[in-house]
Amino acid sequence: MLCDSELCIFAQGGECKLPTLTGKLPILIEDKGCLASIPREDGWLEATQETPAERVAYLFSCICRILVSAPKESVIWSASDARIHCKSDIMAEGLSFFFNTLAGEQVIQTSVETAYLNPIYANTLWTNPLRRDVEGKDQKDIWSELCDIAKAAKERYYEGYAPVWSDGDMFFFKNIFADTISDVADFGNFPEDVANAFADLMDALGLGPCTTGFYDPKDDAESGEVCETTGCYYVDI
Repeated sequence: MLCDSELCIFAQGGECKLPTLTGKLPILIEDKGCLASIPREDGWLEATQETPAERVAYLFSCICRILVSAPKESVIWSASDARIHCKSDIMAEGLSFFFNTLAGEQVIQTSVETAYLNPIYANTLWTNPLRRDVEGKDQKDIWSELCDIAKAAKERYYEGYAPVWSDGDMFFFKNIFADTISDVADFGNFPEDVANAFADLMDALGLGPCTTGFYDPKDDAESGEVCETTGCYYVDI
């Protein structure tokens, strides 16, 4: 339904999206206008801000859309806006761990060599008025927003010790459970495999070649540079 209002929160891209949200058409009265109109400045936008899980789900979908053009023989590719196919199940599980850690929920599930969007989020992805009219982000926007989410996610952990975090520019991966759990994950060498899977994904998006490495505790101690990145694997572009 067409709507050119610049004031109503339901007006997105020249259309009224109220039916998308509620399944009902707006009521129009000649001398009063649209009874369903909600001004943008009345706080409704703030009340519907995305959760970290919703942000992650949206970005995962954007990544899938970009990867649709990747050759099927690639290390990572996609055939839809909700699935990423990987060369190994370790890579798929690494990506799942990465995205779910940022989201704080199980936004991504895995099946053999595929990481895919949880159906709960896939079914509601574009109902959020902040996202549903956005065709997608470019690669650098995706990197920047993932950095922002990872930076905020760090605060959810005790004293900021998070398995995946960002300083706003780079990503860091650390086994914060090493002292209490011998096998944190069911896949490979955590967190190195998670870092490598994420780097491979960013390379597939065209942001690479990514720089990866490890801040060795012994080397940092010898150089007197022990800090919060000590013991972390890192990914940078």
